[in-house]
Amino acid sequence: MAIMDLGGSDQQIQEIVHNNTIIKCDLLALNSYGKKRVRFLLEQVLDRYGDVSYLDDLFMSVMELAFNAVKANYAYIIVLDRIRRMLNYKVSQIDLNSIWRSKYMMTMYHSFISHPATRDQVRAIIRGEADVFKIMERAAMEGRSLTPEEDLQIKRDSSMVNKTLKEKIKATLSMSLSERRVIIDVINDAPITQDGLDRVHVKRTRFREYYDSDRVAEFYMENLDETESAGFGAAMIDSRLIGWGLDPWQHFKVLTINKKTCANLTVVFN
Repeated sequence: MAIMDLGGSDQQIQEIVHNNTIIKCDLLALNSYGKKRVRFLLEQVLDRYGDVSYLDDLFMSVMELAFNAVKANYAYIIVLDRIRRMLNYKVSQIDLNSIWRSKYMMTMYHSFISHPATRDQVRAIIRGEADVFKIMERAAMEGRSLTPEEDLQIKRDSSMVNKTLKEKIKATLSMSLSERRVIIDVINDAPITQDGLDRVHVKRTRFREYYDSDRVAEFYMENLDETESAGFGAAMIDSRLIGWGLDPWQHFKVLTINKKTCANLTVVFN
């Protein structure tokens, strides 16, 4: 297995893709630069198979899964901090395993993880990280150092990335390349609740019902306010798989493995 740094050079990524069958890399803040590197990686993978026609749809699907993973990890950190504060416990006294062993804390976790306030906090973090990249990019283009105000904002808006590293919570992208297929796993350390899995399943099932009855436009209209939800994103991945002639339920799965969340996507080439 080759461990890849998405921040590496184009040549390094090309060599790893064309010389290995199993590739793994960490996903941190997915700013515009991070997106470009993920797209470049996928382009090299598809180039290995001599078919880049999948690139746009595959990139959007993988980014959907990657964003869901990163957002889930942020939500987990937010809830973990909240539980620690409410119970007045030290950081070392409450982690994922201790929550899983306590029915009381699990009830708190389930309540907080799906709360609108948690989702709003995650959105604010994502926006802040986008602002960090813009500040750094602007300073680089202007050939200057960061101002004290910019430096302070970067430290503030990068705090969640630092927290996930400290808590050892991460999202990873793993790809297995065989002769005619690519298996993509996006794994995040934050667990998905059964309610979360059920919501994804219901949304995918509903989308297929609308698709089979030629009412896809109605599905989009009815879900305009859920475009950032994992369920809606999963339905969009199903749509792309159908367009590729693949059975979504066979080629795209969301499951839990040892408390981690795994989104598994398989693309087959003719």
